[in-house]
Amino acid sequence: MTTQILVTSVLPGYTSNVEVKAIVRTAQFGDGYRQRSATLNNVGNTANFTWEFLPATEAETLLETFEIMRGVDAFFYAIPGEVATRKWTCNEWSYQWDGPVTKRVMAKFVEEFDLA
Repeated sequence: MTTQILVTSVLPGYTSNVEVKAIVRTAQFGDGYRQRSATLNNVGNTANFTWEFLPATEAETLLETFEIMRGVDAFFYAIPGEVATRKWTCNEWSYQWDGPVTKRVMAKFVEEFDLA
């Protein structure tokens, strides 16, 4: 299956954030010495995006996209302000009404490093 590109006409809001986590292997020795080593692709990102005041039809399209991907299928998406896209999955999302015809969509993206 080909990895899709997530395209939205509205950028996520300023309340969005990216959390960075480095996975480090640590060996603890008896004399208090610790040795640390990095693994391949050990620095990953988790992004919490919020799209605010989306027209209901655009919000529904975004929500349907997340449902179709089922948290399993990866997609490419560029964090606003970055040029390069990264590969992500999204297995958590929610929405609420912002107004009579607009919605707020919140989604958690996890960076993926697999080849498929």
